[in-house]
Amino acid sequence: MLKLQNIPGANAARPMTAATVFLAVALIAGCKEQGPVELVGGGPGGPIEVVAPPPQPMPGLELGDADSAGIIPLPPQKVAGHIIIAGARYDGPLETVEATLGRAILFDLDSPVQLDGDRMTFTTIDMGSVDLDGTPLFKVAKRVRRMMGGDTVIGVQYVRYNRWDGGFRYAGGMHYTWTGTGSGSLPPFTTGITAPPKLVVESPTPATPVSAAEDLRVRWTGGGAAVHLVISNAGDARIDSRPILHIRLGKNSGGAVIPARILKLLPSTRDRFVFTFFSEASRIESLGGFPDDVLVQALTSHSILVRMIR
Repeated sequence: MLKLQNIPGANAARPMTAATVFLAVALIAGCKEQGPVELVGGGPGGPIEVVAPPPQPMPGLELGDADSAGIIPLPPQKVAGHIIIAGARYDGPLETVEATLGRAILFDLDSPVQLDGDRMTFTTIDMGSVDLDGTPLFKVAKRVRRMMGGDTVIGVQYVRYNRWDGGFRYAGGMHYTWTGTGSGSLPPFTTGITAPPKLVVESPTPATPVSAAEDLRVRWTGGGAAVHLVISNAGDARIDSRPILHIRLGKNSGGAVIPARILKLLPSTRDRFVFTFFSEASRIESLGGFPDDVLVQALTSHSILVRMIR
């Protein structure tokens, strides 16, 4: 699960002082079962599938300074840039929090940076000024955390973060456009993507316990062609989340059935989990003047704190 944190310089209005907000992710460690799993009693979206974890991305390509786990969905093929708009909602028993993140980063694959052991990344490229639908992204230092502690600055990235009611917000079902002035060998550029409609989970809710002995019927509105579910451990209601399962819920039909035998894979020593539903649109693009592939992505998620009974 991606825990969206404030990035220094990414919010010019005021610093984040309240809850951590969860963004959905697709790179999950610790899956206990792989391959297709048929729905019990059927379901409108067809079979669901427990997904094996893809390879870890290169250090720095993941949202390492916004996502403490570094597990934002990334493609299996090598890319040297990431341009994203992401909207997240978290529902706990006492509060609902929403946040939006915009980001643009390009790596220079001719300029490697050695980290710990055999870990390697690359310096980033100055893109001049970057706007997202006319809203400037803030140019901030890009830091990569070292395994033994501390960070290394590898260049700059462009970020905008908002967890307040007004201003910069994820609005699903619209086309987003990033525009950069360019700098040095990078010419001006424009790219964009149509974001999936905002995903809103109707069931389960934090107020309704979930039985591990029964199939769980889930319902939502919005999202794109497919919806995924990530189930994570929950310690504190908003903190200490660790991914356990990533489930592909088939074609988006506004609902699915999670078989009880999948719910029984969850640790019996825990009674609280975070269920994160997410949907994304993404494509690989070549920016004029940049020699390598770039991932352009829009992601919407809704996380629910769930109490499990057995």
